[in-house]
Amino acid sequence: MSAIDVTSGLKPGQRAMAIPVDSLSGVGSLIQSGDFVDVMLSITDQPDPNKAPVVGEFRDPSGLPATKILDEWLNNTTIKVLVQNVQVLGTLLPAATTDPNSGQPTTAGGAIAILSVTPDQAEMVRFAQLDGNLYLLLRAPADATAPDVQTTGITLRELVDRHGVLPPRVIITKLP
Repeated sequence: MSAIDVTSGLKPGQRAMAIPVDSLSGVGSLIQSGDFVDVMLSITDQPDPNKAPVVGEFRDPSGLPATKILDEWLNNTTIKVLVQNVQVLGTLLPAATTDPNSGQPTTAGGAIAILSVTPDQAEMVRFAQLDGNLYLLLRAPADATAPDVQTTGITLRELVDRHGVLPPRVIITKLP
C-alpha cells in the first residue's frame, strides 16, 4: 500500500484524523480526497432498539394493578451533527486479501477517511466514537464555503412532539 500525503493539505491549526467508515457511514464509499463533509453522531444506550419492551403487570400494596416501567425501556437514542464543513484529506480502502477457503479475493476491515479537523473538533469526534456511531455527510461542492447550520439534534421525544411521529407502545402482560 502506498502512503498518501495528508500533511500538505493541512492548514495551520488543523490536524489529520482517521475515521473508520463503511458503505453506510461513508456515503456509499463515494467520499474522495478534497470533498467536504459533516460528521453526524448517532448514539443509543438501549439494550435492543429493535424490540418493543414488554412489562409485567404488578399490584400495588392495596392489590390494584400497577405497571412498572424502567428507565432501560425508554428510547435514549439521539442524533446530532457534531462537526461541519471539514475537508477529506484522503481515503484508505481496506486491504485486499484472499479467502483461504475459496481462494477468492476479499477485503479485510473497512475503509478509513482522513479528515482535517481542529483540536476541539478532534476531541468531540473522538469522544463520540467511544459510545456512538459516526456518519459522514457529503456536502455539495458549492457548500464548501457556506457557514455552519445550527441544528437542534433529534430524539424520539422531539420526533413525537414536533413532527407528529407516533411513539412506540409498551406491551403490558400479566406475569404468571
